[in-house]
Amino acid sequence: MTAVVVLGGGYAGMASAARLAKLGHSVTLLEASGQLGGALVPVREEGFTWDASATSTLLPAVMRDLFRKSGRPAERELELVPMDVIREHRFTDKTSVSVPGGTRGAQLTAFDELGPGMGRQWTDYVARFNDDWEVLRQHYFEVPWEPTALPSAVAERFRSRETLHKRLRKTFKDERLRLVAAHPFVAAGQELRDVPAWAGLTAYLEQRFGAWRVEGGMGVVAEVLAARMATRRVSVQTATRVEDIVVRDGRAVAVSTTAGEIDLGADGAVVVAFDP
Repeated sequence: MTAVVVLGGGYAGMASAARLAKLGHSVTLLEASGQLGGALVPVREEGFTWDASATSTLLPAVMRDLFRKSGRPAERELELVPMDVIREHRFTDKTSVSVPGGTRGAQLTAFDELGPGMGRQWTDYVARFNDDWEVLRQHYFEVPWEPTALPSAVAERFRSRETLHKRLRKTFKDERLRLVAAHPFVAAGQELRDVPAWAGLTAYLEQRFGAWRVEGGMGVVAEVLAARMATRRVSVQTATRVEDIVVRDGRAVAVSTTAGEIDLGADGAVVVAFDP
């Protein structure tokens, strides 16, 4: 059994802690704020509740995999509901398009309402990301990796200088299609000239897997994961700010916090689940 300290109590940190504890490790999770959940923590005001960040997931299989491999299946804990319409775009020329998820045919029909051939233009654009998804899924998202030893197909994409701004300008003459494709990144406050073209595969995920919301809001995921960690005997310390990772002879030996130092023992490990 290895002593593992997970830094960060957001979705990534809680998921890591639950999985590691299920594998038999002794896990301590440290969170700087007074509660778990990170971006999943909802906003509550005058009896109303809103999701503070993500309102749905494009990869429900990832969530199901997490729950299955850390204990009870997701279906026993959450209600994942497919969304018929991911979002509606309304344009200044008074036209609009409701973007369905999960099927190419539905998107083809929906975008054709903007004008003849628009559906084909959109679905052809989305189809271009199939190879990106397969390469990144097989060699990056689903496997351990080292930044200095990336598979060539992954490195080729990461080193590409093509931006999403450039690809959309080349692909679409109609500004409305560019706006739809750019929306997830613009809404997140990103500059399209800084977004790599392959990141546009978000549109591919929407079409292939659809968008799924959690009944009761995404904050429910944080609540269920907190309960899962308790079941797995993860030691949780909130309101504990990490100051440093103590490294000796090239390996982490302790974590320094505002409450003192946590020793990792001879073979301990640290998982950093936030931007250091």
